[in-house]
Amino acid sequence: SDNKKPEYYLQDLPLTDSLVEISDKKIAKAMYNVGVIYDRKMEDYSESVKSYEELIKRFPKDKMIIETYFNLYMLHYKKKKNKARAEYYRKKILKEYPYSKYAKILKNPNYLKTLEETKDKIDAIYADFYKAYKNKDYKQMSNSYQNAKKLSPDNELIPKFMFLTAISEGEQGKSKAMETLLQEVIKKYPDDQVIPRANNILEVIKSGKHDPDLFQYDEKSDYFYTIVTENDTTLLNKIKLKLTGFNVDIFPDRDMKIEKKPINDTQIQLTVKTMLGKEEAMKYFNELKSKNLYGKISTEKYRHFVITNDNFNKLQKAKFVEKYITFFDKNYLNNER
Repeated sequence: SDNKKPEYYLQDLPLTDSLVEISDKKIAKAMYNVGVIYDRKMEDYSESVKSYEELIKRFPKDKMIIETYFNLYMLHYKKKKNKARAEYYRKKILKEYPYSKYAKILKNPNYLKTLEETKDKIDAIYADFYKAYKNKDYKQMSNSYQNAKKLSPDNELIPKFMFLTAISEGEQGKSKAMETLLQEVIKKYPDDQVIPRANNILEVIKSGKHDPDLFQYDEKSDYFYTIVTENDTTLLNKIKLKLTGFNVDIFPDRDMKIEKKPINDTQIQLTVKTMLGKEEAMKYFNELKSKNLYGKISTEKYRHFVITNDNFNKLQKAKFVEKYITFFDKNYLNNER
């Protein structure tokens, strides 16, 4: 445990064949993911090619090699416009993996055109699906998801369709259906971006605190004020500035800190820490409302509430903002205690 001794840094080194094999697989997977990120997120195609080629050089027998070949083919063909290099990888796939789905794809001369047209259609369907999710139109969500699967059952957005469908099941009180779907998406798409969030939600479910008692009422706990809004820098700065001024007026002798944390890909929460208890927190909340602090900012752009420390930590894991809003309305606004 002493980080000043060499043994501290040597204790976790993979020194057996089996551990080295596990380590190599992790490195290969990381190199593949780096190539994907450079390509699809950063649009740095040269760096993407370097990462893929280094993977091939270091781990030529890894199970991800065929996907690496195909990604290199697509990069050279579509992004770098290097037809000769694209043809090199096409031939490697056809020769080394003649019965793979990638070989079948490459034998179809109209594949790239069809792929691009399908991707555009899937993107449009997902936009409708996400809009339906925001509006809690669960029927439309289901229709969009089914249309996407029919059009392209293996498209890269399927994990996100599945994840948001699972969340919508939970919002409707169907916790078992949500759990099953989350487990399915983790099993089928272990490397997708939604997996950490899916695992967090399953942890909450397994703890037995999901339904019906995910959030607990506690008058004696420390309370925070939280506002959840769009991940928009201008809007966040405007709200933070208003809250800072309000805090100086309400608590001139206290150092009220404003903490920023993400809820999901599109939402951020700003939290004012720390109140003394429920009564003070609700006084803060009601005073803020009476002063119309956020003025002309549309109420559609934010949700706000007070929350205990324990419920705050649960919300960070489960991300069920609407579920907490329902809990808050019932326990703090509608019921007299």
